[in-house]
Amino acid sequence: MNLAETLGFRRSVRVYDREKPIDAEKVKQCLELVTLAPNS
Repeated sequence: MNLAETLGFRRSVRVYDREKPIDAEKVKQCLELVTLAPNS
């Protein structure tokens, strides 16, 4: 799959598994990575 196909295929999925607890360590890691994202 090339970049054009990947960008054309991307979509939002809003199905959540509410019975599965969220790992606090994974959330912390995601928040740390978000601070590295470029912004305008």
